[in-house]
Amino acid sequence: MRWRLSEKSEYPGDGVHSSEEAARRMEEKSRVMRGWRTSKIKKMEEEMRETRMKGLVGTKAIRCFQCSSDTDPDKEDLCGAYTKFDKERNVPIECNSEESHMPGTFCVKYTEQSPRGFIWDGRWRQVIRRCGSISSTGVTGVCNWGVHENGVYWQECFCSEDACNAASNLMSLTTLFLTACCAIVTLSCFK
Repeated sequence: MRWRLSEKSEYPGDGVHSSEEAARRMEEKSRVMRGWRTSKIKKMEEEMRETRMKGLVGTKAIRCFQCSSDTDPDKEDLCGAYTKFDKERNVPIECNSEESHMPGTFCVKYTEQSPRGFIWDGRWRQVIRRCGSISSTGVTGVCNWGVHENGVYWQECFCSEDACNAASNLMSLTTLFLTACCAIVTLSCFK
């Protein structure tokens, strides 16, 4: 059975029209709806931009150092994997600015180090400093650490003050924490 369009077809609500007239009206309604959706989307995007700007105006964003030892130009170690982190050569970046690789509300320093003998002449290290927005353990100013299954040691440090992911600040906290743990263990063994 074949369907045929008749010369006249009924268009809902408007009486009887030719099929060409019905098609023209449907196309017009479709065009209007597409235009409405497009303008609605544009309006929503504009409102979102304004809301984001209102959220940023009047609030001071945190500033963090941002670098990665595996992307250092000419392997200069600007991120402090093997040498002391140079605050003069690195500038803290505002975490909500265009320069930031990732927007955030706190600073992160992530370090990985291989076990001895992993590479011919000893250990390798990788350091990443950046802004952070999600932390599974919370931003406590203390470092978390562990060892991957392949023996690679990792340490992640979160802090919430400007430029706090510089090496000296976080390393001193870790050193202080490890010293306190060793002292407690030593004292408990000699009682």
